Amino acid sequence: MAVPVSGESVGVSELKRTVLDGGYCVGCGACAALDGEPCRIALNDDGCYVAFPQACCQSSADPCCVCPLSDRSIGTAQLAHSLFAAYGARYHDRIGYYVSSYAGHVTNAKLRADRTSGGYCTWLLLQLFKQHRIDGVIHVRHREPTAKNKTLFHYVISTSEEQIASGSRSSYYPVEMSEVLQNIKTLHGRYAIVATPLFVRAVRLLCMTEPAIRERIRYCIGLMCGHLKSAHYADILAWQLGIEPDGLRRMQFREKSSCDAGKYRVVAEGIVAGKAVRRSAPIMNLYGTNWGLGLLKCIGDDYSDDVVGELADVSIGDAWMRPYRNDPKGTNIVVIRHPDIQDITEEGLCDGHLALDRISPEAVAESQRAGFLHRREGLIYRLSLKKMAGAWHPPSRVQVCSSRSSHTFVMHQRLRLSLSRESYVAFRRAVCDGSFFSFVRTMNPLVWRYAKTMSFKAMSRMLFQNYWSLFCFFLRKPFLRYRTK
Repeated sequence: MAVPVSGESVGVSELKRTVLDGGYCVGCGACAALDGEPCRIALNDDGCYVAFPQACCQSSADPCCVCPLSDRSIGTAQLAHSLFAAYGARYHDRIGYYVSSYAGHVTNAKLRADRTSGGYCTWLLLQLFKQHRIDGVIHVRHREPTAKNKTLFHYVISTSEEQIASGSRSSYYPVEMSEVLQNIKTLHGRYAIVATPLFVRAVRLLCMTEPAIRERIRYCIGLMCGHLKSAHYADILAWQLGIEPDGLRRMQFREKSSCDAGKYRVVAEGIVAGKAVRRSAPIMNLYGTNWGLGLLKCIGDDYSDDVVGELADVSIGDAWMRPYRNDPKGTNIVVIRHPDIQDITEEGLCDGHLALDRISPEAVAESQRAGFLHRREGLIYRLSLKKMAGAWHPPSRVQVCSSRSSHTFVMHQRLRLSLSRESYVAFRRAVCDGSFFSFVRTMNPLVWRYAKTMSFKAMSRMLFQNYWSLFCFFLRKPFLRYRTK
């Protein structure tokens, strides 16, 4: 155990030695939501939220106990058993406990059209609110950037149907929960919180430590997530649309198109030459948007083995599998663990408000196949690197095996790590150069090397998108062929 410096508790010192110094913090804000606030949360230079120990803090709370990546917090399997085994839920080795699993969407055409995917998440939150099971929703909504705080999204508490519906878009952007969790300690009521897997885990751990939060948070709604992005990811999208990072004011990461569900549009709003503009482009036309490249992502998220949000009362994601992904209107994958949510869903099916197909846990896992490859097989390699270096790493249910991996697999994983790290260096260089193409020039050799480690079909698909997006970039640059409002 680390020896605390003057003014630091043993828990804060231990958190700093392991999670913070190792670069694993995802900035969830659980440690800063503890009584006495032993840490504060702030954006670092890479555009990611991280925790900073408070100098001379007198808090007796141990932040390691609520950190989702600390080896002193309760494990996912133990937490899940205590939460869901009593409901008679079955266990699956990849999606965790489950009562039922579905693929489908809401039948209200407008509700479905206005949401990122199939509309189930917003529908469920509205039902919980209308049935007086909750008094509000803690979720992410857009915020207006200011000179002091230029971030585009933040956690808020919504207490009306209109407010709840306004937080229904995907936000591939860093957020933190400390302020909103501190606020609900002083508020009466019952709340549902919408969060990604590591954030849900942080909330569950915090509920074990903070009675006020445990009393108020009644439901955790989990969002299946490939990985967490830096704020600079939004910057590179907008920059390609002619809006430089300092001018970005609003970002819509997913606007539905008439193609399949994965071929959505990106919409950015900002200031160009003193004028407000709104510009958009298909995701395929923008460089660096292939999720497998992992550009500008939060590195700590690479050490979580939870793909679907196993500690959530219900997990919701996109149905990235046939025939559902061919539907441009959007389709949800749903894994239910809490009986209240199962009852509400069955009512929706009976009333005709939902169109859901029952699917197997294996089908759920297949819909998130890329996530499982990265967080299971890929995690074995990342942990083995830490073990060989004698470095501390977050605990994991994935076991590091001694069998030798193929040279291609090792190169594939090694280049994934390099792509993530180098993307931050490339972004800073591009900002200094004042040219987005500087980012491309740095990253392209690595992208080419990475593609060569893939199957011929996957390599062809990745390189086609990579060079097609560059073609579109140069086509737009001289002629400014944007869809502008």
